[in-house]
Amino acid sequence: MKNRLFIPLFLSALFAFVLYPRLHAEEHNLNGFIGQIQTSLANKDIAAYLGNFAQEIRSIEEESFKDKFDIFQMERASLYKTSESVLGGENAEVFLQALFQNSYSAIIETWHLKLLKVNSQWQITKKNIAGNVSSLYKIQIPSNKAERVESIEVEHEDIKLTFKDAWLFYDNIPNLETALLIIGKGDVRFFPSNPIERHQLKLSYKKEFLEDKLTYACLRFSNHFFHNNIKINKSPEWKDAKPSPEDREAAKAIFSKHYPRSFTVENSLNKELFSILPQGDEAVFGFRGDKHGTFTYVYSPFTDEEINLYRWKDKQIINLYSPTKSERTILIFWPNVRSEKLPD
Repeated sequence: MKNRLFIPLFLSALFAFVLYPRLHAEEHNLNGFIGQIQTSLANKDIAAYLGNFAQEIRSIEEESFKDKFDIFQMERASLYKTSESVLGGENAEVFLQALFQNSYSAIIETWHLKLLKVNSQWQITKKNIAGNVSSLYKIQIPSNKAERVESIEVEHEDIKLTFKDAWLFYDNIPNLETALLIIGKGDVRFFPSNPIERHQLKLSYKKEFLEDKLTYACLRFSNHFFHNNIKINKSPEWKDAKPSPEDREAAKAIFSKHYPRSFTVENSLNKELFSILPQGDEAVFGFRGDKHGTFTYVYSPFTDEEINLYRWKDKQIINLYSPTKSERTILIFWPNVRSEKLPD
């Protein structure tokens, strides 16, 4: 009886001893092939990159390669293996995430590759892009663009911000306005069109409106919003004015505090913070008042309550409602808040 049990156990152990090294070697060989693709992408070596693909799909991959690096002007690329490979003799399947980046934007794709071993070498016979392609941005303030202006007005639904003799720090995205930091002496007036919400303000501030002196405002908006809701008056006197290193450091600190609160996602591949672009009239304003502290005003047209006024001091929503005359519906993403990392 013991001998009959011993024989199957011995054969199983022998089978595992013989098979495991072979499977391990095949997996190692496949990882080496993926590394080969990564190296050709990192070096922008189109000939080496296309050599990984079967002849019949090389023209498609050549066009995709040129789109990324020539049209979208990506500067570097990385590949990440997202799951275990499926190995079956001369065939294999693998999922990869491709991250293409330049100094201000990124493209993320999930690749489903089907492979065939030809003359002992792996070759990609089919490549599918799984799901949606994500276009994201790496927004920075301060950038190379900053100017001192005579005045600036920002008006949106029930809120208005005005500054005089202020520094404007623009974002780093070329030919597109989506973020602006204003530092100077300003004012905010928020007057809800909803009477119930005015009563809510009166409970907190003994007035049906919120008024305060501002030291800064950090704005996120669409390019459309910038050209339609923001008025900037420039002065020839300050045409060549440049912010001091101290001004730039202050701008960096303020933007770093407010940026993660809206339109941002953390890339799971490298933990870097990326941004989506607001659309239409959607907007988020962060501002600090002398009397009442730091607030975030959110206009969120695809929600039932389009306007949200949030107070950071006690992490309270002060107002949440839809303006009586608003009929606009444009998507917004509520801020990605990490309050423990964002002191007021």
